Amino acid sequence: MKAATQMKCREWVSQYGKNKLQSLLDACAGTLNISLGLITPDGDPITVWSNSSLACERIRTSNTESCRREMQNIRKYTCEAQKTVRYECYMGITNFACPVIFEGELVAFCLGGGIVVEENSDANVPQDIPRVSQERLEEIIALVTAVMNVLSSSGGADERARTEWQESDGADLVLLKNKLSMREIEVVRLINLGLSNKEISAELHISEKTVKTHITNILRKLKLKDRLEIILYCKNNCVN
Repeated sequence: MKAATQMKCREWVSQYGKNKLQSLLDACAGTLNISLGLITPDGDPITVWSNSSLACERIRTSNTESCRREMQNIRKYTCEAQKTVRYECYMGITNFACPVIFEGELVAFCLGGGIVVEENSDANVPQDIPRVSQERLEEIIALVTAVMNVLSSSGGADERARTEWQESDGADLVLLKNKLSMREIEVVRLINLGLSNKEISAELHISEKTVKTHITNILRKLKLKDRLEIILYCKNNCVN
């Protein structure tokens, strides 16, 4: 890790404190029944693993080199993608990696998972690994990603985004003034691009049920009737 990145990482951690970050991850991991941990871009631990699966610990202990190589590849891919990446390890266990961006630079990864998707469950996966539905997994990833986005800057991702848009040409202010959340604005943009609920679900890593809930809220807040009116609204207000 470059010295400048190392300094940024330390600055980000000190902003909240290791104890508070650990407590936050412990609470999230316990509530969601998953494992969570923060690491540096080089893979060094920032926090102790929260709610770590004993089965995963056994696998890591007996397959140290394979796990190490796999984690290197995941860190590299997540760094390039600059967004949360979901993956299955060679044992069929589902995990995800969420980048933490601080002042425009990737300073950490939040690793989560240690679970199995019921629909894709392999008989060889240890039985003591928690099972979840596909929809529940999407909700978990969306929630952890949202938490990391809030921690990604001193003012929070949502506030930063609002500030950036306020300094732009003002097209999105039309939506902000109608009190849409940042996620709802993302949904509006994708509807305006002609994406279906299923495609929006895949793009934002959320369930179709959640997409439908967002659309219902958008229609109510903008006093519109359907997605066609959303598209017309965007056209009339120069929202791209």
